[in-house]
Amino acid sequence: MRMTPRFLLCWLAACVLVIVSVGARPAQASTVWPVVSDLGRSLQPPEPEYTKPSPLALFAHAWLTGASMAVVETVDALSKEAPQASPRELLIDLADALTDIRYRRGGRDPSTGFDCSGFVRYVFEHSIGLLLPSSSAAQYQTGEKIARSNLRRGDLVFFHIHGKRISHVGIYVADGRFIHAPSAGKRVRTDRLDDAYWARRYAGARRVEMLAQLDTGNGLAALRAP
Repeated sequence: MRMTPRFLLCWLAACVLVIVSVGARPAQASTVWPVVSDLGRSLQPPEPEYTKPSPLALFAHAWLTGASMAVVETVDALSKEAPQASPRELLIDLADALTDIRYRRGGRDPSTGFDCSGFVRYVFEHSIGLLLPSSSAAQYQTGEKIARSNLRRGDLVFFHIHGKRISHVGIYVADGRFIHAPSAGKRVRTDRLDDAYWARRYAGARRVEMLAQLDTGNGLAALRAP
């Protein structure tokens, strides 16, 4: 086939256009794409600020999902959530967080359940680092005796359920209320000291030494010691 000058001219022109368009494409991308990408970013809604879940919410989630180790770790975190809080506040905050944990005889852990002394022992150990005896009768021998009229948050209240021996313990909250792990088939809850059942069985109250020394500052110093 014979190529005419006009055909050759058209063919060369087409080649030049292809080369120019291909060569210009990177430069075009380098100038236009950043503008488009910046515009895209500017049009996107701002990412929501992350809000850390409360320890109580984490605890509830872990408990409901049966994650026993997560329960323990979350409760430990809760005890450290307010480093400026007083020991009594730390005690009651942690005790409240354990509300509705089921009763279990001999129980010492929220993942399995609590009995009364196990509940008290766990709260004191994981909130202010104080290890109490393992039975309610032995806990009754700790600290100093407190009159009912002088009860303060975090004091221990004791009861004799069967006979005259000490067989039950709870933690005083405020306004005549105390929190405890009652008995089989029940859960950690708050009751009133003036309820007929508990009023008849009330045996006395104790204040652990650390709380007793708070007024002098010695208890707080012991709490902050490494």
